Amino acid sequence: MRYIPKISLFSSLKSRLIILLITTCTIPIIIIGVISFKTTLNINKKNINIAIESEVSKIMLQFENIMDNMRYVSQQLVLEGFINNNISANFSKFNNYDSIQLLEEIQQKAAFYEVSNPNIANITYYIHEGNKLNKINSSLIKERMSFNNTKLSTYNNITYFGPHRTNSIVSDYLSLSMVRQVLIDDSPDMSIYMESGYRILDNVFDVELSSRGAVFIIVSNTEEIVFCSNEKIKPYNYSNMKNRDTVIINNDKYHILTRKSKFDWSISALIPVREYNKDISSFIYKYIIIFIIAICVSIFIAILIWKMVYIPFIRFSKNLKSITSNNIIHQVEMMNVKELDEDIEVFNNMKEQIIQLAKNIERENKLKVQLEIKQLFYKINPHFLYNTLDTLKWYARTRKEEEIVKFVSALNKLLIYNMEKNKLTTLQSEIIAVENYILIQNMKYDIEFVKNINIKDSLLITTMPRFLLQPLVENAIIHGLEGDGKIIFEVTSDDSNYINIKISDMGYGMDEDKIMAIKQLSENDNISGQGIGMQYVFKMLNNEYGTNYKFYINSIIGEGTDIIITIPINNI
Repeated sequence: MRYIPKISLFSSLKSRLIILLITTCTIPIIIIGVISFKTTLNINKKNINIAIESEVSKIMLQFENIMDNMRYVSQQLVLEGFINNNISANFSKFNNYDSIQLLEEIQQKAAFYEVSNPNIANITYYIHEGNKLNKINSSLIKERMSFNNTKLSTYNNITYFGPHRTNSIVSDYLSLSMVRQVLIDDSPDMSIYMESGYRILDNVFDVELSSRGAVFIIVSNTEEIVFCSNEKIKPYNYSNMKNRDTVIINNDKYHILTRKSKFDWSISALIPVREYNKDISSFIYKYIIIFIIAICVSIFIAILIWKMVYIPFIRFSKNLKSITSNNIIHQVEMMNVKELDEDIEVFNNMKEQIIQLAKNIERENKLKVQLEIKQLFYKINPHFLYNTLDTLKWYARTRKEEEIVKFVSALNKLLIYNMEKNKLTTLQSEIIAVENYILIQNMKYDIEFVKNINIKDSLLITTMPRFLLQPLVENAIIHGLEGDGKIIFEVTSDDSNYINIKISDMGYGMDEDKIMAIKQLSENDNISGQGIGMQYVFKMLNNEYGTNYKFYINSIIGEGTDIIITIPINNI
């Protein structure tokens, strides 16, 4: 029983070297790469969060500074005693001369604080009369103020609002506002209203995060959303995003970062996740490129080592495999490796012996083929002679005419041609032999022979095997026409160094099984009596042209059969 070796991944030296070298070169890089990747990724995420926190804190600090300024100014107005003393004394006489002087003083105080503090504007005094607020000083604030549910936070009689649109009657801009309630003895309550300075908040949200699509949300101390920098993606309520790292709004995912103010309100930044991850993705992309380059370099080094160790074995293996290819005479080169060169010398001696043995076998096979062709040729000639003499016998018995001279003359030429020892002839000689054969057969059958030679005269001397076309014409008459009918003989060339010879009969045609039976004769190495003429044709074609010829059979039942042979020009 023949031993069949098991094939596995480690069965060859090549696979072992490749796996070992690549593993030793890449595994340390992969381990170091993974550890450094995770560390650097965490550092990048931390830096991104710090940058976001810094910008959010910056916005919150601006708001707190404005609110501190408003609280300080309102406190100064109360502590100076101006309100208690003057308003208490003149409130009940608000229409006399003293009240006019009081209003002028109020106006001057408001103007003084507005000029000295650009972060403050539109200081306005209101007296509470029942449910009404009466403005008592001249300012640009509307008589009826609107805060649109923007109450931010309340403590110590101070209520902050905003950001909201200003209550000024002459401008429209974003502002923070404050209302401070002042209790006056023996008089109705009074409130001081003021806003942030003119357009101070216009650019408060123009930070780097805004260019990345960030949305800022201001949430009151009662967890109500009082402001959103982009109303199109304003959340429905704060509870949906409270204590969460991400939120989905309008099918877009946002990362949330929230900071709480000392005034008990909070600000949240909603950054689109795709923008939040952009820097991280960029880092990952760059890291992957560097990692791939490092892996490629390590693999390249491994390949260099592999070539230094394994390339002599590859060359030796290729030289060994050459013995199974057509390049068997190729001389095996020395590897400049002592151990291998000794084996190569033995191999070269062995190959010389194999080449000599192959030549002997080839010579013997050629002699065998020639002997088979000669044997087949000698069988065909008596067969043909028998059929011809039988025709002569029939003709002499049934008719006694002088045309017998033409018949015998054609027969004589045909016999002389076929008995030539030289197995090669010219295309012109083969055509003449076919014409003589048709002349002989017309003594018995009524055959219409049409000859179309559509090639240059110079191609008529193309060499080809002797007695190649006559068996095909004979089959067309006997098996195709079964006697009388029309034979068309055509010779053409399509300027491709090949000649096409077509023999057509207008007979009964053949089915597919019969066509296959004829083609199988080309594969039959044994010479037999069945189909001996076609066997001879295939033997001669194979012997003279090898695979450099074509043989076609086209047949339609009831219409006839075409046999086409394509042979090279001047092939010897």
